[in-house]
Amino acid sequence: MSDLKLEITSWLHDQANWLQESAEKILEKGNLDLDDIRELIALVKTDEGQKKSNNRRFQGLSASQSKGAQLHIESIGEIKGIDTLSPRYPLTFGDGNLAVIYGHNGSGKSGYARILKKVCGKPRAKELKSNIFQKQPVEQSCTIKYEINGHKNSVKWKINDSPISDLLSVDIFDRDEAGFYLTGETIVSYTPSEVSLFEKLAQVCDRIRLELQDEQDKLVSKMPNLASKFSATKIGKIYNSISAGISQTVLSELTEWTADNRKNLEQLKERLKGTDPNKLAASKGKRKETLDKLYESIKKAYNELDSMVVDRLQSLKRLAYEKRKTATEGAKAQTQTAKLEGIGSETWRALWEAAKEYSIKEAYPERSFL
Repeated sequence: MSDLKLEITSWLHDQANWLQESAEKILEKGNLDLDDIRELIALVKTDEGQKKSNNRRFQGLSASQSKGAQLHIESIGEIKGIDTLSPRYPLTFGDGNLAVIYGHNGSGKSGYARILKKVCGKPRAKELKSNIFQKQPVEQSCTIKYEINGHKNSVKWKINDSPISDLLSVDIFDRDEAGFYLTGETIVSYTPSEVSLFEKLAQVCDRIRLELQDEQDKLVSKMPNLASKFSATKIGKIYNSISAGISQTVLSELTEWTADNRKNLEQLKERLKGTDPNKLAASKGKRKETLDKLYESIKKAYNELDSMVVDRLQSLKRLAYEKRKTATEGAKAQTQTAKLEGIGSETWRALWEAAKEYSIKEAYPERSFL
């Protein structure tokens, strides 16, 4: 195996098992069908598919492609159930480097070409079918004889088998290939098998991605639907954010049942035991409304009383206190020096107020009472 193939093998061994399996299938079959893609998708979803391994040898990278290899296809024979071919003798290609195959229209030349393209794993090889005018054959196979580096081989090949690895390097150019290159929008160029492998791997990855995306789009959540009125709540937002990628730590925090949770639950149960929960709720609602109004009134009064008003009120309070004190002390002094006893008493104050009212209303309305 060349250094390049060793490098490719080493790179593949560093990839996940599902990608290694994809490469091995491509090397064996050339092109993968829908069943192959589904098998790879099933492998992608497993832990084994995501692991790495180095037990695959990728024989298709080296088979019949080593430097100086000499390959010669000798014959195709023992054909059973393929097209309308039923030769009594094998179709031989002789020992030389050039062979000419000729015959009338319908003699089977194109059938042999289709077999060769399928056996050699060509990308546009058509599916081999049986003769539609006969019953479905029990077996569809042929025998391929070839020589590689002086070693003769005879392989019985069935139409559902993978291409023969020793023949993967064979290039076939027939009328169908000519039509493809002349009419298809493509560049006629030679693509090394190593490059072709990575191109097909990329195509397989795209197909797997599309299939997985289609599966994901069809998934329906099994979580119970949350009432819309709870969607904007804290718990509602957390509930709606739960997905398959949630970590175990976050999930544990969400499912932890604390003592506070238990206490809140008991309180809710007690509230629900009331004779009329709606009436209790209405009563508490009115109380809250009253408290809210009181709070707003206090808040408004507080905002209207700035520091200067408060200072002035406190100053007036102190002044009133001092004058009341002075008046009280003066009244006591006058009572002690008065010729009449009882001045300043409750009876004396009542007589004073009566005299004041009589003076203002009856005796001297035009004068002020001193």
